[in-house]
Amino acid sequence: MKNNKGFTLMEILTVIVIIAVLMGVAFPQYRRVVQKSYGTQAITMLRSLYDSSERLAMQKGYKSYSNLGVTNGKLSQMDLFADPPYGCSGNDSTNVVDCSSSSNDGLRSFKYKVKADYIVAQKQGSPAAGALLVFNRSDQQIYCVGSGTTNEDKEKVCDMYGFSKHPSASFSF
Repeated sequence: MKNNKGFTLMEILTVIVIIAVLMGVAFPQYRRVVQKSYGTQAITMLRSLYDSSERLAMQKGYKSYSNLGVTNGKLSQMDLFADPPYGCSGNDSTNVVDCSSSSNDGLRSFKYKVKADYIVAQKQGSPAAGALLVFNRSDQQIYCVGSGTTNEDKEKVCDMYGFSKHPSASFSF
């Protein structure tokens, strides 16, 4: 009687195929969850920028940031922070607050702009490059303006972040 210890080639190939199928199913879902977490990080930053801008307006004696009348050159975006969060840096010439991730994968990079009527986060790098997450000051809601050429593409981007597309989409970076 021969004592075979070990696995046959067919058994090993079967296990490899099963693992490949499971990875093929799990990996896209994992990417979606990761992208949603990056969007959540951007939402947190949008709310932080909103709170900071309203606090700044109150300190300057205005009822709201919209009444402050901030335009290019009058007030640095970094005046919104005593200590810039998340390693952000400001560019006074463009009034953009850049809080891009230090990693080079390009997945987490967002740029933020504080405007009188809304605060916007623009996705840098793929997937969903150019998509906007918008905190509207008037109704204090967060909207998505998806990127892509068709409405279906724009809807997919907004679905990825878990927000519905804003009906007017009149926001810009």
